[in-house]
Amino acid sequence: MVMVEDVEDTALMKKVLEGMYGELPEPKKKKAKSKGAEGKD
Repeated sequence: MVMVEDVEDTALMKKVLEGMYGELPEPKKKKAKSKGAEGKD
């Protein structure tokens, strides 16, 4: 993650971030938890 504190050209930064957003990978699918697995060691 990149933290930006001061940006001179906010319109350009918004354009860059919106362009990068489409290139992100799809979120991974979470596996379903089995009902009996909770609380077992």
